[in-house]
Amino acid sequence: MRELYLFRHGETLPLKEGQNDSERKLSVNGRRQAKQIRHMIDNRGGYADLVISSGVPRTNETATIAGDTADIVEIPELYIPSDEDLLLKIMIIAKEVGGKEVPVQAYLEHRYNGPILEWIKITRKILQNKILELGDRRRILVIAHAPLVPLLGGSMSRDYPGNLKNRLCAEKIKSGEGIRLLLVHPYDNFKTFASFTNTILLEILKQPRELQTRE
Repeated sequence: MRELYLFRHGETLPLKEGQNDSERKLSVNGRRQAKQIRHMIDNRGGYADLVISSGVPRTNETATIAGDTADIVEIPELYIPSDEDLLLKIMIIAKEVGGKEVPVQAYLEHRYNGPILEWIKITRKILQNKILELGDRRRILVIAHAPLVPLLGGSMSRDYPGNLKNRLCAEKIKSGEGIRLLLVHPYDNFKTFASFTNTILLEILKQPRELQTRE
């Protein structure tokens, strides 16, 4: 059995004037949240042996702290799509939806939700290929962003797009929170991981309340 963890990065510092979103770093509380991610994984069987990050400072910082001594690799598409046309469409949708803590359902119900679904499909395939390329790892941690974390989590389940998708859409995955999936491999052949359809458990992992306040 293998485990896949999808986490949103820790809390970040506010965006400064003239600063790009991709340059934002973790706050003090965000670094504490990253440590808590490591503890949550440890409490469920041990540290991650592979961490995948979107490659921007806030996910790399989270990955370094949460992953401890694990190998870290970057997949830029976990932050933004490489397809410029797709990126523009998603930005338009995000602007119309508005707000930082928007339920994922708002994206899926948008009249132009096609680009969002296409982004998930492409990103999932890129993630699958990278995991296969990196070999047999038992516990994989992915550090990404909202709304990608719950969307990926839902799309990787065999129950998708049924009740599980609706449950995930209702979840506001905040900084330092994530999703745990347990995967069954009948023949212990890692290539079966590529389907992401044999999930036997999906658990929403929440940060303790005391870590939700700023210092």
